Amino acid sequence: KGDIEKSISQKKLISEVKEMGSIGVKIGAIVEGKADFYITLNPIKEWDACAPLLILEEAGGQVFDKNGNEIKFNNKNPKLENGFVGIGGLDKGFILSEVLI
Repeated sequence: KGDIEKSISQKKLISEVKEMGSIGVKIGAIVEGKADFYITLNPIKEWDACAPLLILEEAGGQVFDKNGNEIKFNNKNPKLENGFVGIGGLDKGFILSEVLI
């Protein structure tokens, strides 16, 4: 487990960490109600994230970076340097204050 997973597990905020494939599969699990959130703190290329994140937003989810900021695409640097968070029905404030601290 990575540092974020250990931190979340120690706080007992999750009951299970699921290993899945691509970002599209992970975001799809949120849209289907099979997962609550996906967090990556590592930089990721815009083109790997744009379609799955749009699908999540259109399904009623929220997408933001690890600092709670809106994700903007078509930047000069094609990396999302602050990673991103995708959530389904969870509260954004909860994720920012309890999970990403």
